[in-house]
Amino acid sequence: MMFAAQIFCDFSGYSDIAIGCARLLGFRLQENFNNPYAARSLMDFWRRWHISLSTWFRDYVYIPLGGNRLSATRTEINVLTVFLLSGLWHGANWTFLFWGGIHGLGIQLEKMLARVFRQRQVIRRPAVSIFLWLLTLVLVLLAWVPFRSADIGQTMQYWSAMFTPADTPSQPVAIKAMALLLLFILVSALGSAKERCKALSIATRNVETSLYFLLILMLPGAGTDFIYFQF
Repeated sequence: MMFAAQIFCDFSGYSDIAIGCARLLGFRLQENFNNPYAARSLMDFWRRWHISLSTWFRDYVYIPLGGNRLSATRTEINVLTVFLLSGLWHGANWTFLFWGGIHGLGIQLEKMLARVFRQRQVIRRPAVSIFLWLLTLVLVLLAWVPFRSADIGQTMQYWSAMFTPADTPSQPVAIKAMALLLLFILVSALGSAKERCKALSIATRNVETSLYFLLILMLPGAGTDFIYFQF
């Protein structure tokens, strides 16, 4: 959970620094993140996360492979190929390939389910929209585990620990963990709320910023290098 917050604040933060510096020099750079944890599907997540890289893979890999202009099977292969290559772009490690495969296969499953539920007009209901947001958030968080792990074995250990009852932590640790979890969910929910109701945009901006500062203050440890500098 906290790695998800860390990697977003890390990468989105220095992307915003670059955008701001470029603006001072009279250049307008493309926005690179757009409330990714407010996404209601994995495809929606990739329209919001690392937009510059997603756009590059779309223009120089997906479309040259045929995009969605060919058969349904070939389109599915193209999508999976893009995400596997995206994983390898981050590093020559099975964990990154695994991470890319999770997103690629997840998007294929989303498309299959969307064709069924759209016919029933269920997907537009507010309760369903909230459920899809929570489901997408959980899937993205689970997929970050192999991205963060050193190898597949460590990934399985982390996943096992996430779903295995453990010894009760000390009360201060438990309270801090729950507070961090709540703050992370609130930040994500505010991003989603701003999109659903434009009138909330200005009203929630200061609150959202304050929550990010609280997250930064509560995270332990000294400052480290930007995570994405290694890619």
